[in-house]
Amino acid sequence: MIRQIYLKAGKIMSPAVIALLGLQTRVTGQKRARIVVLNSNREVMLVKGVVSRGGWSLPGGGIEKDELPRAAAIRELREETGLEVEEGAVYELGYFERSRPDRPYDVYLYWTMMNEQQLKALRLNSIEIAQMQWAELDALPAYLSAVTKIALDKLPK
Repeated sequence: MIRQIYLKAGKIMSPAVIALLGLQTRVTGQKRARIVVLNSNREVMLVKGVVSRGGWSLPGGGIEKDELPRAAAIRELREETGLEVEEGAVYELGYFERSRPDRPYDVYLYWTMMNEQQLKALRLNSIEIAQMQWAELDALPAYLSAVTKIALDKLPK
């Protein structure tokens, strides 16, 4: 019951919170890092934040002062999902500037592959993440964030 109320409040407040985050990003120039997580079946982990536009996205968030982008992606993955990944197992997909309407912020994109043993540690942070699902790369849900689409298009085949 309390979780449902929390999720409903997040949904109601999302437009205002997203607007404030956008303003903060423009004022501070804070960049973001997101990470594609693939399981051994090459299914991708998709998440919906408690605060979101309603689409599926990737784990990730803001890069802290003096933090390297790859370290931020690893930290955000751990904070949001409980999953630990070694820096050497995280591969760069690219850096994408907020130069078009479909890119709401500057973002560093990474990917990693995790086996079943590693995924046993999966524990969603229910304060940040409303839902999580695994999706086949050729059968993705209809509404993906723009940054998620960019990242998945850049994945090695």
